[in-house]
Amino acid sequence: MTYTKSRSPDSFSTQRSDILLIILIVASGLIGSLLTATTVNRRNQNFLLARVDTIATALPAEDVAKLQGNESDLTEENYNKIKAKLALIRKNNSDIRFVYLTSIKDSQVYFLVDSEDSASKDYSPPGETYPEASPEFVNSFKDGDHFVEGPYRDRWGNWMSAIAPIRDPNTGQIIAMAGVDSSALNNFLQVALYATIPLLLSAIPLVILIRQIRIKKAEEEIQMLKRRFISIASHELRSPLTGMIWGTQSLLGRTTELNPASKELLSDMSVSARSVMSTINEILDLSIFEEGNPDKLQHNQVDLVSIITEVQKEFKLASKVKDIVIKRDNSWPEHAYVIGDSGAIRRGMMNIVSNAIKYSPETTQVTLGYQKNGDMHTMSVHDTGIGIPSSEIEKVTEGYYRASNATNILAHGTGIGLWVTKLMLEQHKGRLVIESQENIGTTVYLSIPIASKPTTA
Repeated sequence: MTYTKSRSPDSFSTQRSDILLIILIVASGLIGSLLTATTVNRRNQNFLLARVDTIATALPAEDVAKLQGNESDLTEENYNKIKAKLALIRKNNSDIRFVYLTSIKDSQVYFLVDSEDSASKDYSPPGETYPEASPEFVNSFKDGDHFVEGPYRDRWGNWMSAIAPIRDPNTGQIIAMAGVDSSALNNFLQVALYATIPLLLSAIPLVILIRQIRIKKAEEEIQMLKRRFISIASHELRSPLTGMIWGTQSLLGRTTELNPASKELLSDMSVSARSVMSTINEILDLSIFEEGNPDKLQHNQVDLVSIITEVQKEFKLASKVKDIVIKRDNSWPEHAYVIGDSGAIRRGMMNIVSNAIKYSPETTQVTLGYQKNGDMHTMSVHDTGIGIPSSEIEKVTEGYYRASNATNILAHGTGIGLWVTKLMLEQHKGRLVIESQENIGTTVYLSIPIASKPTTA
């Protein structure tokens, strides 16, 4: 089985998707913030304009028309009545700083009435000119338009201003312009406050996404370190175990030179070494199959008949210890070809046969069967062992789970053998099926797609 450390295309695709998602979230937040700022600013302007329109309509036009725009107005009843109304409007609208009436003469805008107290340093007496008036303000005396302008700066500060005409009810001519000033800073702070809401809302999924990306990256690093450790550890453990297995088999071959006690000890050593080797292979296979990357498997033409022959030989000693017969039934063809990784298929079959021997009583039989099911070669391993409780059949293929009755057997097990085999078969586009009855036995079916026969030269 080949093993590479290169990152899969899916990893790069996921990374690109994460970046695009981050960009989308940030863009959504910025667009939402801009739209909110525009909406709130327009709402404030419309609200300010609606109030100045109300003021222009509420003031008695006949009193306004009598204003002279000079100090002589200060003693007139109509002036003081209008000033009192403007002061009351100013008092009842805390967001408005100034309320006033203006007129124009020789293209110069000047004040008629100011809501400010005459003792205030910000007070503008009748007739005081307003040189900061914008061209739009000046033209409004001709056009008769109501409008909002700002933010702009004058001698009193930075303002948002709304202007509306007051007309003579008889002639329709403009006799004055009503105006209100609101702090541009307050408007900016209100707009900014509302504009931050979409940014804050977009920050929540952004923070979650970034956290998930960091967690995913950490998990990938852990997985990489795990695979590296497994690869190194497996290599370092396999070498001495291979030597131990080879040594014990060589010694067991000298049956005439061994006494019964030594032979039993060597048999136990051989079985233990093979068990450890099997566990190492399971862990190494699991680290690869969990990635779900079929490119890490070899894709060669494999004869399942040869695989099953090798497996029978491999368990000859282990089965002999329990006086179990591993028998291949008569259903097997001469050849059964598939495309796949011979090492992985062999170890998957060994996992199943190992379980059959491990959980079967002594002096029984393990039967290796075959059948052709449509486009699948199906191998089967049948035993008459302890079986698996029906409620746990699915669990034993999910990983790190041993059947409840298996834990009562004094036999080594990791709970990943069936899981690894299932993953291996799925990588080969095959499947694993288990039929079992507790205290009667188990049959495990391993199916792999059929490949055409190899061509001969």
